Amino acid sequence: MRNLPLLPVVLGLAGLIPFVALSVVSGTVSADTAGAARLGLVAYAAVILSFLGGVHWGFALMTVDPPGVQRARYGLGIMPSLVGWAGLLVTFAGLITIGLLIEAAGFVALTIVEGRAAHDGHLPPGYMGLRYVLSAVVIACLVSVCLVRVFGTGIV
Repeated sequence: MRNLPLLPVVLGLAGLIPFVALSVVSGTVSADTAGAARLGLVAYAAVILSFLGGVHWGFALMTVDPPGVQRARYGLGIMPSLVGWAGLLVTFAGLITIGLLIEAAGFVALTIVEGRAAHDGHLPPGYMGLRYVLSAVVIACLVSVCLVRVFGTGIV
């Protein structure tokens, strides 16, 4: 993370605000408001998964790598959007906890794949330091809301 310019770090951290706020609201307010907060959380997670896929699409367009690496980059550019979309579809079918879990799994899988890519030198220095921090908070938010849903109790 130290190798990145300050602005992407600050903006990345600021992008956590909706995750944290919606997670807290979903466990501390009336049922109607909590439901809206959970829907907002699923939607925001889908948007951010799509954004992260776009990052890899951009890497693919900006680099000259062997064909196998390029194909993997383009695939990684599309998969997070599809996972986010699946989470939204399941949520709109009335299974919001499953939607949250699908998206949490998407963030876990993406972080693992990115970690491997970084280890192989295919991502900029410092990228994974930021991604690990951001992913840890996002996954904790999504899973905590699922746990509150499953165990049927709020934070307060």
